[in-house]
Amino acid sequence: MDKEIDISGRYDEEISEINYILQGLYDGRLYGLNGNKSSMDGSLQHNVIELTKKLNRLMTKIEYGQDSKSDDIAKSLFVLHKEQ
Repeated sequence: MDKEIDISGRYDEEISEINYILQGLYDGRLYGLNGNKSSMDGSLQHNVIELTKKLNRLMTKIEYGQDSKSDDIAKSLFVLHKEQ
């Protein structure tokens, strides 16, 4: 069976951001867990909110065929190159 859409390739940047949060949760990087005082890890509540936002944005992009972050960057670079 052939792929209709290569979601993992096209939306690699968005998926990587989600995987980063999930890996941090898996590794126990949570603010306040086991004495972790590093606020950059975020609380469980913060991480759940961020995951929900990122997943919702990704689903919207996929459903409506919107450009990925990589597509946006490539278009910006093309415009800059074309202007020179």
